[in-house]
Amino acid sequence: MSEQNKKQISTEDQDSPESIRERGKEYFTEEGRKREKEQPDFLSDKLFKFIFGRPERVELTLAFLNDLFRASGSPLIESLTFDNPVLPADSPSAKQGTIDIVATTEDGVKVHIEVQVKFQNFYAERAVYYVCALHNRRFSAGDDYDAINRTVSVNITNFTLLEGDFGCHDWFFMVSPRTHRQLSDRVMVHTLELSKLTKGRKYTELSPVERWLVLLSRKYTLEEKKEMAQANAYAQKMFEAADVFMSDDANYMAYVRDMLARQEEKMAIRENTEEIARRMKKLGCDDQLISEATGLSLERIKQLDAGSGEDS
Repeated sequence: MSEQNKKQISTEDQDSPESIRERGKEYFTEEGRKREKEQPDFLSDKLFKFIFGRPERVELTLAFLNDLFRASGSPLIESLTFDNPVLPADSPSAKQGTIDIVATTEDGVKVHIEVQVKFQNFYAERAVYYVCALHNRRFSAGDDYDAINRTVSVNITNFTLLEGDFGCHDWFFMVSPRTHRQLSDRVMVHTLELSKLTKGRKYTELSPVERWLVLLSRKYTLEEKKEMAQANAYAQKMFEAADVFMSDDANYMAYVRDMLARQEEKMAIRENTEEIARRMKKLGCDDQLISEATGLSLERIKQLDAGSGEDS
């Protein structure tokens, strides 16, 4: 589709089934649909909620959360009830939010699970806002402060959120950086950074949390994931649920819409990055500096300089 035609398509038209089928032709071939069913992107918004946010698969959510809680030394949970994920505004000027999955445990712990694929340099602040908003909404007039249970936020990012090589799973609560004393554990934030997964390790070498992240990540091949599924009943259930999801035409359309939005966003970011590289080149910056500033390869920068449109 030409750039001129793309500009003529309204947002509503882009979300129409006809437009999605046109822009995502490879997804709707027999081979394409089979590929996505066999190796689905579990970070797709609709698919993730279908697997981890449904009562009929609550055992998956429980197993996932308990592996996180076990790693962080938190009390394990036995049951979950899924809640409304909409956070209503407290006032006309306040922010309303919709989060991926919210649930309450049998003893009143509130759990929030959020997946973020797109890079956001403010995501840490966003995570703090949501967990505090959830915690704040648990108070009612006359409540005793010590009666309020914990609120736990689980954040899965497909990018590096925190600097440093401290593994792909970490957790935070209110602790003094000077004395390391804990003020409170009533609000806790887990971070799961898929970008920090390292390949080449056997299934038996991975921690229980890492095994979940391997399934969620697209770094690993279908063969590697199938090997894990044979050794993990929960992994098998994830693939079975994905197969059910992908077999429904409406669900699959929503999945493809998500995939296309990501691809088009990546393309826009790349085009913007390459334009910055061109401007730096005109200002006399050398290729090495441009590469360090933009993340583009030296080969790609040379292609831009030559006016080539080929991908590196």
